[in-house]
Amino acid sequence: QPAGARRPAGRASCAPAAACASNGGEVTPELIPMGDIGFGASRIPVNGQTRLTVTIVNKTGNEFTALSQSQSLPSGLTFLADSQALTNCNGSIGVTNGVLTLNGGTLAAGGSCTFSALVTSNSTSGTKLTASVPVGAIKNAQNKTNETAASVDLVIDGSFAIRKFFQSSQ
Repeated sequence: QPAGARRPAGRASCAPAAACASNGGEVTPELIPMGDIGFGASRIPVNGQTRLTVTIVNKTGNEFTALSQSQSLPSGLTFLADSQALTNCNGSIGVTNGVLTLNGGTLAAGGSCTFSALVTSNSTSGTKLTASVPVGAIKNAQNKTNETAASVDLVIDGSFAIRKFFQSSQ
């Protein structure tokens, strides 16, 4: 063994010699933003409504500026005409041509923010609709985006009625 070389613990020899090389460095994964998506209710009746919420998490050490994301819906699910769009991402938000869009937001390093709007469906009872945040959906001036997708299901329940029956005692 060359002078100054160390043997790996528990080994009697180093063959080949490269097996004795050591690297004291660490591999640190790059921190990237993450997206998540959810519904206020997991089930709604036909023509019912619920709030769709998209969450952006900044796992980097830098503030995001010019933060944006466009959220479309699966076929069978639509934003209400009065979508009551909300955000705490410090940007503008709106629904245009069936797409919920966040523009010009900012997000602190290590922080998270949300944007949301009301949705409805006239799909038939039993229909399962899946909304998703695709890979690459989160945009910002720092050119950091989500590398994983997120999704959530919404089930359309049938209409129901409450009936009360009376029985005569005669």
